[in-house]
Amino acid sequence: MKRNINLSVIFYILLFFVMSCSRMDVINFFLNEEVAPIIVAVSPPDQEIDVPLDTNIIIEFSQPMNRESVETAFRIIPTIAGDFDWSTNNKVVAFLPSSNFQASTTYVEEISTIAQSEDSISLSNFESFSFTTASP
Repeated sequence: MKRNINLSVIFYILLFFVMSCSRMDVINFFLNEEVAPIIVAVSPPDQEIDVPLDTNIIIEFSQPMNRESVETAFRIIPTIAGDFDWSTNNKVVAFLPSSNFQASTTYVEEISTIAQSEDSISLSNFESFSFTTASP
């Protein structure tokens, strides 16, 4: 009987652990592997058209990122100046252009593998997204 109680306690502790952690944390714990960060969402979405000229670019990562490495890895073509604004958990960054985008122009945003997580793990792949701004 005592053994059944102990197994039940262990089961509930593991269940609590799994429920309170992100999926990536559980994978890392059980596999003891470092998982490379990935981009899970971008706005505007890839290949979006008629994007407003005053839009901001938002990138969401799968894990907290090293701010400096991401800002160094980010490039937008054609070039436009701007600043970065980070969420408190370092998983979401917004690029805030200093001026409006040009009308009827296709922009390509790139993030190289220079971008690293807070654990110094490089982005899994070079990523490229594009969008086209609205006509005047």
